[in-house]
Amino acid sequence: MGYAEEASARMTPRHFAYHPLRFRLAFLAAAVACAALSAAALATGRAQGDVQALARAGVAAGLMAACFYVFVRLRPRAGWGVTVEPLRLVMARPFRGEPLELPWSAVRMVARTGRRRDGALALFLEEGGRLLVPAHLFRRKVEFLALCEACEEKVPPPRFDA
Repeated sequence: MGYAEEASARMTPRHFAYHPLRFRLAFLAAAVACAALSAAALATGRAQGDVQALARAGVAAGLMAACFYVFVRLRPRAGWGVTVEPLRLVMARPFRGEPLELPWSAVRMVARTGRRRDGALALFLEEGGRLLVPAHLFRRKVEFLALCEACEEKVPPPRFDA
C-alpha cells in the first residue's frame, strides 16, 4: 500500500458494528426457560390453588419479559457500533438512544484490558473518566482487534506499558 492509499485510509471513517450474537442467543434461551418455568408454576398454581406458585409464575414471567427486552435491544441495526473518524470517535451505547461523540483531543490514553488484553478497550478521558468498549459486543474477535488498532493509531498507547 502506497503513501496515498495509506493516508486516504486514515482519513475515511471506519465503522465497527456491534453484533453480540452469543449474548443475544443466551438471553433468548433464558427467556424461553423462564416461559417454561412460568407455565409450569402457573399450571401448578391453578391445579392446587397454591398462591406461592402463582407468585413464582409472575416472577418468572417478569424475568422472561426482561430477558426478551434485552434480546430485542441488542439486535444489530444500522449505525449501531463504534465509528472511528479523523477528528472524533462516535460510540453508540447499547441501552441508550443517542450515540456518544467524543473528539480525539478528549482522549488521554487508549489501553486494552483483560487477561490477554483482548477483553475490552479502555478509553481514558482527559477529564478523568473512563469508557469501556467490551469485546463481547462484536461478532468476532477480529473486528474488535481492528477497532483497537484503529483507536491506537489515533491515540498511541503509553510507551512503557507493562
